[in-house]
Amino acid sequence: MGCKVKGSSVPAFWGRSASARVEAENIPAKFKALLIDKIESRGKSAFLWQQVTSAYSGNIFCSCNKDTTKRSDITCSSCYGAKLIPGYFKFAHETKFVSSISPGLVLTNTQINTDIKPSRILLAPTALTGTIVSTALLYYNPNEYDWDYKIDVANILNTNSIIVEFSTNGTLYYPIANINNLGIKPIGTGNIYIRVTLSRTILTDRSPEFEIFRIRHQKVNNPYIKILRPQITELPFWMAYGQRIENLGERFWTVSLDVFDSSIIPDTPQAQILENSFYALIKGINAGVRFVTGKLSYSDQIGIFTSQSFETRRVQENEAVARLVY
Repeated sequence: MGCKVKGSSVPAFWGRSASARVEAENIPAKFKALLIDKIESRGKSAFLWQQVTSAYSGNIFCSCNKDTTKRSDITCSSCYGAKLIPGYFKFAHETKFVSSISPGLVLTNTQINTDIKPSRILLAPTALTGTIVSTALLYYNPNEYDWDYKIDVANILNTNSIIVEFSTNGTLYYPIANINNLGIKPIGTGNIYIRVTLSRTILTDRSPEFEIFRIRHQKVNNPYIKILRPQITELPFWMAYGQRIENLGERFWTVSLDVFDSSIIPDTPQAQILENSFYALIKGINAGVRFVTGKLSYSDQIGIFTSQSFETRRVQENEAVARLVY
């Protein structure tokens, strides 16, 4: 309904509840759909890594935390300085891990050394060969995506060896390099077991030191987000010699993460990018270069979480997220 002014109709809304109109016309969903169309059509694809928080039920406080400072080690391969193992998760991937301090490990001719920070598992003093076997790790891979993996060990002598194997029944083990072979790849829903074998040539050789093994698979067909840079904001400064123009911090934006991974519930904290996350563009002149997110802001002004923006900085070569994070 509008009001008449000189024979024309001026758009207006005279109802008692403006919010009722917004809901009736489904304006929030339409606005979010518009942002999704924009990011899908023009956005740049990027892999995203999120730091582990206490909200993740499978985390473990890393053994690199020192009693004196209560700080984690930024060079730690177990937590990457995040204090909680496994440190970071790659977005839209299911990640499983076996660390030196994971509960339920079966150690045969091996033992944990807590004097090392983080703690590592070594061969027993009288053993040339020993094993580390994990408990059952529940996985969910109904779309039969391939797995990738990474092992972190300290192996000082090239005559030593570290062999990693996997099993889906806890009895029959296969080399980890064959995990995507037809007939033995873990698919659907089930359990996966990891066995690590440490060996040395003679007892006086330094033992290999096992720290952590990670394994993961993507959960969706396109396991990445898309980001878009808005128009650069310029701010004028008047100086004694005239005006100077400075660009404000470069920002990017994207939509809520549930758009890229349907297992995330909309309007929940899991749909947000966290501080200290980082991403790597998949294509373009900066492909593969990692950038840390900062100064994040979120928009839910129309009643639903629609978009988020952040400033970026290039990761330096000496940072853990540049050298270590898997």
